[in-house]
Amino acid sequence: MIYRLQRKFILSSAAAIFLVILAIMTVILILNVATMNQTLDQLIDKVLASNMNVTEALKENRPKIRFWLPLMSDWSPYNTGHFTVRFDSEMIAQRVVLSMAGELTEEEVIEFARAAVEEGKRGWIFQYHYKVYPVQDGLEVFFIDGSMNLISLLQSMLIIGV
Repeated sequence: MIYRLQRKFILSSAAAIFLVILAIMTVILILNVATMNQTLDQLIDKVLASNMNVTEALKENRPKIRFWLPLMSDWSPYNTGHFTVRFDSEMIAQRVVLSMAGELTEEEVIEFARAAVEEGKRGWIFQYHYKVYPVQDGLEVFFIDGSMNLISLLQSMLIIGV
């Protein structure tokens, strides 16, 4: 009888420890994902500003500076793959900027942008983080390559043992 009691106590203790560790790792993962998304949003705004591509919405709604976000250098916009698609009010692509799009074609970029508009204001399509901005007579969708951030997130998940 004592042996059974000891065994139940050990199993319940192990389960409680497992649940606590799982909760801690979940919180760390959520914080990492939130920080990565905010960092990429901030980088998108910096790239837009450096390209003089800033829409009226961005000028009016400047992002708040958060003291805990990592600082970016002035070279960040030039080291990051990005591309932009501007749609008119009828969702016809008016302008496509592929200057830093890598091997993507114009058709693929337009398809990504249409999917982004359908999904929401910001999010992910494959390794590309996007933001949708309203512009005069339409929308502009800006994509930035977040593959390095995703790799970093996956590495941190492996380190903590998820």
